[in-house]
Amino acid sequence: MAKFDMYTIRARFYPGVISALPILVLGCFLFPFEDFKNLLSFLLSLQFAGSITISVIFLYFYSQIIRMTSKYFTDKYFCKEKGLPTTYYMMFNDPHYSKEFKTRFREKIMNKFNFSLLNEEQEGKQKKEAKKRLDETIEMVRVNLDDRLLLKKHEIWYGFFRNLISGSIFGAIFSLLNIILGIFVFKNLVLITVSAVLIVFYCLYFFQHRTFLFRAAEEYARRLLAEFMSQ
Repeated sequence: MAKFDMYTIRARFYPGVISALPILVLGCFLFPFEDFKNLLSFLLSLQFAGSITISVIFLYFYSQIIRMTSKYFTDKYFCKEKGLPTTYYMMFNDPHYSKEFKTRFREKIMNKFNFSLLNEEQEGKQKKEAKKRLDETIEMVRVNLDDRLLLKKHEIWYGFFRNLISGSIFGAIFSLLNIILGIFVFKNLVLITVSAVLIVFYCLYFFQHRTFLFRAAEEYARRLLAEFMSQ
């Protein structure tokens, strides 16, 4: 069996599966249930290379497409604005943490990585440089804490909600196609109803995704900083 890490499975594959539900629903109507069940079992068992099945390869590449398109939203909300929470939390003009904590964070970064961050006065004059250095620092901190299980769980939730953004868009498109097929081709009320329920779910998430994304990102940032400062 192909082995993937916990992040890949839960933060990338799970949103991919949720997004692909309309395809599975359509399959149930294209084939009788037993035939569809047998076809699904057959596809899941097909081997492409070693123990990696065709279905796993499809899910992997589909999840990658979702991940890459979802990054548009993280760039829009974070990179093009004030940065990720892990960065803006440590800016002196941000109210979430005390100045004492931010000063201790900078001292710890210097002691551990021999990397200097700007002080409050320098940051006021060079905000872009301050952000850039914090971004670089956080990458080092993440690598240093990569084995922390609780931190990894927060990172997974952030990745899951981020990737589900594009997943909900693709899922809504697939559901809309199912509704069109249900009306004009299959003339099947069940297919139309199930697809309509799915499209409502995808749309509800998409319209609320910013809330979920920011909450997950900020919880991950708080956990990262707490883990690092407690070392």
